[in-house]
Amino acid sequence: MTSHALVEMIHSLHFKPDEFYSLSDFHHPVDKSYGRNKLYSGQNFGIFLMSWAKGDFTAIHNHGQTDWGAVVLLGDVHHRLYDIRNQKLVLTGKNVIPSGTVAPVQGDLIHAMGNFDDKPSMTLHIYGSNNHLEIPGISSRIFELEKNRIRTTNGEAYINGIESSDEYKAGIETDLYFNLSFR
Repeated sequence: MTSHALVEMIHSLHFKPDEFYSLSDFHHPVDKSYGRNKLYSGQNFGIFLMSWAKGDFTAIHNHGQTDWGAVVLLGDVHHRLYDIRNQKLVLTGKNVIPSGTVAPVQGDLIHAMGNFDDKPSMTLHIYGSNNHLEIPGISSRIFELEKNRIRTTNGEAYINGIESSDEYKAGIETDLYFNLSFR
């Protein structure tokens, strides 16, 4: 499987937002920065529905050992892309991805996504591995710029993660442009 093959497959399914509202979690606990509902977990892939109320956002993260995947936008979502250059995390793009878009995902993608609008939104995420991993997103990295570190998780990209169960690596910085232009 590849991300692009999955995107083509999903396009033929014509998902509609109202098919997923009953599975959403817009009223998630305060320690979670967005709603996350695991819909399916197989031998080498998982399907998750993310719910985005106004102000919900992920931490800056990648997708670890994900070899292929896709995100189905069931509403408009704010998106930020990043790259690591000279040991610094650099904002390389920001936009609103419109509802109906199906975007490919791989483990090395560094990004953050969420919702600044009043209208709630949802996204359907499919992450997979060609290595038969139980959790394809294992070893995802969260870039905690305010703490100058990178945290490794098992897939969640909550802004305020559970610190006792994660691993850390010190030494991540950012450029001034990031600090001044997040929105």
